[in-house]
Amino acid sequence: MKRQHLIGILLSLIMAAALTSCRTSDELVYISDAQYDSATTILQEYSTIVMPGDELAIDIVSMSPESLFQFYKRSGGNSSNNDVRNLRSEYLVSQEGTIEMPMLGKMTVAGLPLDTVATNIQKGLIDSNFVEDPTVTVTRTNFRITVLGEVRKPQQFTVDGNRITILEAIAVVGDIKQSGMRDCVKVMREQNGEQQIGIIDLTSQEIFNSPYYYLQQNDIVYVEPNDKRKRTATYNPNILSYISIGASVLNLITSLGLRMERVDRYLP
Repeated sequence: MKRQHLIGILLSLIMAAALTSCRTSDELVYISDAQYDSATTILQEYSTIVMPGDELAIDIVSMSPESLFQFYKRSGGNSSNNDVRNLRSEYLVSQEGTIEMPMLGKMTVAGLPLDTVATNIQKGLIDSNFVEDPTVTVTRTNFRITVLGEVRKPQQFTVDGNRITILEAIAVVGDIKQSGMRDCVKVMREQNGEQQIGIIDLTSQEIFNSPYYYLQQNDIVYVEPNDKRKRTATYNPNILSYISIGASVLNLITSLGLRMERVDRYLP
């Protein structure tokens, strides 16, 4: 009986080891180290950089409809409406990083923040006396972000506006699953012709100081599976069957061994 009891304990340990997952963080709370009623200053200054292939919408507004209309006509517009107060044009940034604006000619925009591009266009209009007191706004119409991995709805989506944070991107895809690692989210970014990979911890308030808190055009956010999810992916569903068969074989061997001992006692 002692032998059977020992085998039973051994089998229990084997099954426990097979079913126990690897140790993993059960941290599911965002910015868990923040104090209540606390304030954190965002040190990273936000600026979205123009890149080749971007599609830009340029809005020119003037309180002088006549000057804006004249610029519109000189630019090739054929409207007969003299009360033009808001002029919008769309441009594709070339591989050389330039756009070709009517009257202003070729302008280099790649590598510049959108606000700087708007300022340069506004200055060009004022210096050339094309438009009186212009206000220029530049927006990107193909601001795309991709979120992959352990999220509820992995997808690529277009951002409405010029700015999005990583927390807002996570919200768009329906939040991170419990199987995702919130403390080790990867952000893949192309910058200056190089692919960069940044790591951001969504459970810490240090995210506000990260250069990846604000996402840039074509960023790819990847949420890795935690240890439990990785183990499940490699888990063999037949392991319990193997353990059961092994237990049966061991019990059979033990029973035969005990019977042989009893037979040996009665043999001369």
